[in-house]
Amino acid sequence: MKRRRVGTGLVLSSVLAYGSPLYAQESAAEVTPPAAAPEPAPTTAPAAAAEAAPAPEAPASAPLPSVASVPSASPLAEVEAAADQDEEGKKKKKKKKDPKQIRAVGEFTFKGRVFVLGELRRHEREVVDQATLLPETEHPHTLDLTIPTARFSLKYQSPLEWLSGEIELEVADGPDMKDAYLLAKDRHFSAKAGNFKMPVSAYAMESLFDLPVVRRGLLHDILDDWLDVGGRHPGVLLGMRGRGGIKPYVSLGAFQGSVLEEEIVPGDRNTDPIALREVSPESYLDGQSYVLRAGIELADALDLGAYYEHRAGSAEVGEFDHYLTAGVDAVLDVAFGDAGLRVWAEGMVGESWYEHREKAPDEDDALFVAGRLCAGLRFGGMAPDQTYVEPFGLFSLMEPDTEVTSDFVYEAALGVNVGYWDRARLGLQGEIAKSQRNFPSGATGYFGGRKPDHLGLLLQAAVSF
Repeated sequence: MKRRRVGTGLVLSSVLAYGSPLYAQESAAEVTPPAAAPEPAPTTAPAAAAEAAPAPEAPASAPLPSVASVPSASPLAEVEAAADQDEEGKKKKKKKKDPKQIRAVGEFTFKGRVFVLGELRRHEREVVDQATLLPETEHPHTLDLTIPTARFSLKYQSPLEWLSGEIELEVADGPDMKDAYLLAKDRHFSAKAGNFKMPVSAYAMESLFDLPVVRRGLLHDILDDWLDVGGRHPGVLLGMRGRGGIKPYVSLGAFQGSVLEEEIVPGDRNTDPIALREVSPESYLDGQSYVLRAGIELADALDLGAYYEHRAGSAEVGEFDHYLTAGVDAVLDVAFGDAGLRVWAEGMVGESWYEHREKAPDEDDALFVAGRLCAGLRFGGMAPDQTYVEPFGLFSLMEPDTEVTSDFVYEAALGVNVGYWDRARLGLQGEIAKSQRNFPSGATGYFGGRKPDHLGLLLQAAVSF
């Protein structure tokens, strides 16, 4: 609308400026008879005016306007062009004066996975006969239908290539934050801060959807839930990685430890992050677990690693101490033709506060030794969303105390997955867990007095998106 008003004003002014002399000229031409021989137009007149019809000679009383003052083009076109130029000039000036620019936001990636599990289980437990007061062994059966995992994550890649972040929530049992961190990373160095997994066991660091098993297994529950080995904690991790066919790497981190918040009940042990108020000012750094992991990657197929964790563990409510843990592991992921082989193998040693109730008391902590092997042989699934079949197996063994005999606990699982690689699968798994008679599973031992022995048949449906 603004342009039209300016153009209309200019057009009216031009019409008044040019129209008055021309009107006078036409009036004089009607009164005064034309000359016998009209003079030719001046040579200085434009070609467009020469081609136009010659104007009659005006009398001396009404002088004609100079031909040079007559525009060469249409007055309306010139006025419109001038208005356009003024408008473009204003736009350019406004653009130069505006300091605001649109900033790139970055990229957001939403992911998630859902597991649905049906489990038929045969337990083994000891009860006391009320009549004879003698212990008896029972074998109850249970059928459970559960959703063990419904997890969603939002990953953010900033316009700065070296800066990213992630937030991951578990909503199966109510909102529970799993991961929330920022990552600064270039070709060789990285720094990570937030809540995430400690770089200890390669098997434990792997996403459950990327493992072939239905669940991580009994040994993982013992290490994570009952010995405070690894797991997710608030912390800071610094890393360095090489390039080429052989890629060495090293990571060093500090993570907030956990402390037992209430007495253990059968099958459950609850911990909270260690608060600063629970640590004396002289030992404010004691509330952390310190982790060092180093290794090499060979041809993107084999990862050999070793780790040490000076971990904060809690044997009593409100109290904690530090315990050593060390281990070595290997991960193999190789493809040949239309098949692939995946293997996770590891061994570890560490200190524990769980001891058999009949062991003679001493000032030393128990020393445990554990090993694990998981393997899957895949047929198909060489590309995402491609159909595949993968039989798999898992075996783990733990010696809870090297000074006690007949206290081993072991587990074994066999199963098969079918589905679409990295998208959806249906898994069937059979498993067994067995402990020996001296395994420390009393009221002050593992599982709060509940024996881990069981037989299980599991059917799982899982999808990732």
